[in-house]
Amino acid sequence: MKIKFHVIFFCAVIFFSSPVGASFDIHIAADPGRYFGELSPEHAVAFATDGTMYVAYGGDNLYLAKKPSGGSWAIETVDSDGAVGQYPSLALDSSNRPHISYYERHDWKLKYAHWNGASWEVETVDNTGLTGQYTAIALDSNDNPHISYHDFTNKDLKYAHWDGSSWKLETVDSSGSCGQWSSIAVDIGGVPHIGYYDWQNNGLKYAYRIGDDNWIPATIDSSGASGVGQHCSIALDSGNYPHFSYYDITNNHLKYAFLNKVGLTTDTIDSTSDTGRYSSITIDGNDKVHISYYDTDNGIIKYASGNYPVWDIKTVETAGPVLPLFDLFTSIAVDSGNVPHIVYGKKNGPRTLNLQHAYWAGSAWQIGTIDFSKGAVGEDQTSIALDKKGYPHISYTDLGNYRGNNALMYTHWDGTAWSSSIVDSGLSPNSYYEYKASSIALDSNGYPHISYCMIQDWSSYALKYAYWNGSDWEIETVDDSAIFRAWTSIALDNSDKPHISYFDDTARNLNYAHWTGSDWQYKVVDSSVWVGWSNSIAVDSLNFPHISYYNYNPGSSLMYAHQDAQGWHTETVDDTNPQTGWDTSLALDSMDRPHIAYFSFSGQNNLKYARWDGTQWQRETVDSAGEVGWEPSIALDNSDRPHICYYDATNTNLKYAFWNGATWMLKTVDSEGHIGKFSSIALGKSGQPHISYFDEGNMALKYAGDLSPFSWPMFLPAITGETK
Repeated sequence: MKIKFHVIFFCAVIFFSSPVGASFDIHIAADPGRYFGELSPEHAVAFATDGTMYVAYGGDNLYLAKKPSGGSWAIETVDSDGAVGQYPSLALDSSNRPHISYYERHDWKLKYAHWNGASWEVETVDNTGLTGQYTAIALDSNDNPHISYHDFTNKDLKYAHWDGSSWKLETVDSSGSCGQWSSIAVDIGGVPHIGYYDWQNNGLKYAYRIGDDNWIPATIDSSGASGVGQHCSIALDSGNYPHFSYYDITNNHLKYAFLNKVGLTTDTIDSTSDTGRYSSITIDGNDKVHISYYDTDNGIIKYASGNYPVWDIKTVETAGPVLPLFDLFTSIAVDSGNVPHIVYGKKNGPRTLNLQHAYWAGSAWQIGTIDFSKGAVGEDQTSIALDKKGYPHISYTDLGNYRGNNALMYTHWDGTAWSSSIVDSGLSPNSYYEYKASSIALDSNGYPHISYCMIQDWSSYALKYAYWNGSDWEIETVDDSAIFRAWTSIALDNSDKPHISYFDDTARNLNYAHWTGSDWQYKVVDSSVWVGWSNSIAVDSLNFPHISYYNYNPGSSLMYAHQDAQGWHTETVDDTNPQTGWDTSLALDSMDRPHIAYFSFSGQNNLKYARWDGTQWQRETVDSAGEVGWEPSIALDNSDRPHICYYDATNTNLKYAFWNGATWMLKTVDSEGHIGKFSSIALGKSGQPHISYFDEGNMALKYAGDLSPFSWPMFLPAITGETK
């Protein structure tokens, strides 16, 4: 996929080697495929009258899976806007057409999609502040949608419904922080009923609507010191009475409550372990209750059915322990024969899931896989270098490449396409491997050398080094004497020998290692404690290393270390503001003088730049338009002019700045959603920038630049939207 951005030229054209007016080709350099992590328990599964089963889910995009009775699963993309599809909820209308409510984390808004018989219609329902989490949808007898959701900005429970001509928005409950884990049902009279969690009072609440904007809230359960009511789900019986499944936080049990003409009844269904999270409830045509849920202690999906006080509990499948980036959701529905069907997430690795479907076949559960969630690629760190042809080579992390395990990856442009390969990955499916903080450099043959951290089961750590020998990857452990889990940087000297700076998370020191040709030599460069974060290394013309890094000690500062014939020297570059130098990137000019791009965090939130002029440090602010400058990367052109790529956190964009000899020129490179973290820059022979970065919306590695093997005259607009 290519998206091309152009600048409109207003006035005179200025020629020089590295203009901000150059266009960027935008590529997906490595795409993980479908990525999902959440499926709502709020009726994300539904059956059409012909027996077709539908499942809504998402993460990078919103997806709908469909399986005809006796057929196989087909998957379509409903909304491809990126970073959409969280908290999806599904309902089918009288024509068996799907309606889906869901959350878009790009702009923190509630969205709604429905099939009109020919195509998907997608719209924003509410984008006021940060809103739209914990959505649930139900349809009334006129097929009009009713949606409950959480307003994060105001900490309220909100409700939206379509009255036939427009959306009506209402606040249901604003008594403190409430509205999480909302679940909705609409009775035959068109009255909405909502179950939800009251965070303020740690209780399960219930509200129903009488007339216009007249809500009657009530507390269902508030027992226990730590509260109850998370992971709640609601269903109505044939008498329009509400039934709730929910999690008892205090006792770690699955609970159940229902209302009828007699009053309120609560019950503990399962107390065998820490169980009851991610519950989902439905009631069949015989008023039998069916509940799916997750047993955290044993890592299994469970199912309870029956009526109070008699319950039948079954184990569905072992799903694995709760993963750091995924909820092991469950969602339940019954078909026309009252057979329960459960959709849930099953561990496929430390960061990836299978979307599973199980149904009861009379004596056993029949289980199949609907879809596979691939891991995000490029999320931890990207690093880019150019070969002699000007083609980019990128190292990055794939969070679900090998048996679901994290893998260190490498991709390069071969002149016609991107070619990717696994550099290092865990070989045991029963162990958790993570590869972080990769940094790449190319030798005189154009072969890649990569430094990185490896973590195994969060108990074994190593600084590792990989290089391509012309036919295969050779991998070795550089240092495993302490905890290494972030911040490495690599550079090669004139003899292609690697030099690596890295952070020792045990002693909290800045360390340095270099290969002599026969062994690794080590040096603690700075042992001041809590120094060495965000280090960046370059090697000068005499093969001496230079390192920029962050000092996390009280006051915090940008630091610089270098070695010469007399030994190592360290100094403070910038301590003018607390937490200055949080992210650093270093390059050396033609006189071996350091140039550093860095982020000034506390109070300023600016992109800054420092250079040594031979006598003293010159410091300046490059961009201060909002919270800008996260994770900068710097490169110098043939005229020693700096080029910097960085993340704009205010607008969630990738930005680029360069010094034209008189002023800083600023450009937004990519603004398609949440984009631009973990960027890295390299320059072609004519100074044209090449940038690798992470697309959070699509969980993909992206590249911006020009893949032509030749340089061209560049153009600078006389007027730009942003200047120093």
